[in-house]
Amino acid sequence: MRFADVEARLVEGMTVLMRSPDRERGWIGGGGSSIWRMVQDDMSNDPEADDRPIITRAFTRQQQDRAAEAMEWVVAWVPSGTTRRALGLALVSQVLGDGGRPDWPWIWQRMGGKAGGWTAEALRKRYSRAVMMICTSKNARLSAE
Repeated sequence: MRFADVEARLVEGMTVLMRSPDRERGWIGGGGSSIWRMVQDDMSNDPEADDRPIITRAFTRQQQDRAAEAMEWVVAWVPSGTTRRALGLALVSQVLGDGGRPDWPWIWQRMGGKAGGWTAEALRKRYSRAVMMICTSKNARLSAE
């Protein structure tokens, strides 16, 4: 799998999570350290959050299974903490945005801005490394089969 393939599957998985009718029940696999729970508080503090329409959409079992698989990759191969949170915010940014690249200034601000001790470039590198960890692990697993 290529970087773009893994990234697309992760964005698809986050889309399913964010648009599930009940986000707590909608968490797909992965236990207590889910990406959604790590970024959910950031989204609820958004001043425009109350003005946004609630978006719900029924997903097929196949879409839910693909999302569950993608989130299992994160749990298995991406270190928890800052890296997983940066990955989650980048995925949320892509789902909320125009489908392009993550909005790094927005992510930097959510991670604490200057007080957080990060730069947007450092967060971008963490995101890229996290997706590459998944690519490398997934490809190693596929070649072993």
